[in-house]
Amino acid sequence: CDPQGQCMLPSSTIPPGNCIDNDLEPNNSAQTATSLDSQLQSHPQGVSLFGVEVCSTDDNDYYLFSLFTTSTVTVTVQYIRSEGELKASVLDGTGGEMAVGSPSAEGLTIQDLSLPPGVYYLLVSPGDGATTNVYDFSLAITAP
Repeated sequence: CDPQGQCMLPSSTIPPGNCIDNDLEPNNSAQTATSLDSQLQSHPQGVSLFGVEVCSTDDNDYYLFSLFTTSTVTVTVQYIRSEGELKASVLDGTGGEMAVGSPSAEGLTIQDLSLPPGVYYLLVSPGDGATTNVYDFSLAITAP
């Protein structure tokens, strides 16, 4: 990750037929979620990942993040909508849905979600008609 908390996954040596984010797999459940906490320790204002992928209709990408104070969270998921829709939601520590991404020109946004301290998950999954799609996301956190 760079000093601003933006992380780029290497894509230069990806074998055909594999996901470009194989180093994050398996992250198909809350129990196997990719933790963002180490990046957030160095960049508490948020983190961005570029070049991650929903690889199939049953590929659900879970990302864990922890909040230590009541915070406002904004999530942006950008992808090429014509290549298949994606879904994004923020889940609480028990898997309960806290918010769902609203469509925007470039993807999905969850704006100004107020959350108490706790463990949360960002879930990115295939939407209607999507089998695969590459996406970028940012998780911005504002604490009082």
